[in-house]
Amino acid sequence: MRDAVHRVGAGTHRDVGSLGLAHSRERILAVATDMFAQRGFHATTIRDLTALAEVNTAAVNYHFGGKEELYRTVIQTALQRWSAEVSGVEDLMSDYSLESFLTYLFEALVTPVFERPSTGTVVRLLAWSLLDRPPGAASGQINAFAVVLARLLERYLAPSTSDSQRLLLAQWLIGQCLLLSPDFPAGTPEGEAERAELIRTSVRLALGGMQAVINAES
Repeated sequence: MRDAVHRVGAGTHRDVGSLGLAHSRERILAVATDMFAQRGFHATTIRDLTALAEVNTAAVNYHFGGKEELYRTVIQTALQRWSAEVSGVEDLMSDYSLESFLTYLFEALVTPVFERPSTGTVVRLLAWSLLDRPPGAASGQINAFAVVLARLLERYLAPSTSDSQRLLLAQWLIGQCLLLSPDFPAGTPEGEAERAELIRTSVRLALGGMQAVINAES
């Protein structure tokens, strides 16, 4: 009987330990997401992060292998949330004009920022990833999203448009979406009608810019 109790007790300890490890990983990830969104990669220190998460440096290394891999995981998670907003668009594109596609893109990527406050954190993370120039694998995450968008834009552009031009247009469009955060300089739109007008204006500006590129390449 004692052996049976011991085996149950040992299993319970392992379960508790596993739960503790999972909890510490999620806590580190949550704190890192907020800190990277507020400060960027370079200004966020492991010392500050571990103090706020109430873990030691060894826990960060155990779960993520270091600061750069932690940042890469944070950005990857953010991009997965954002990319989900445009999932399925490729199946619809055969019926989409360029204006319709841009409207879909802005609505899919901008509207959630105002409707779900947590998405604002995602926007700030992506903005920092463009401005802060994080090292190595971390910096590749935002470019991966731009490559996907560049491929979606290909059908609207002239065959002579180079890969680098398509990628530049994709990065520019992402930048426009990032600027339309709840704390953008013009102020937060009051209600759905103002938000819709903001998106319509953004689409018209983006459409004008892209049409100029298309005309120049024709």
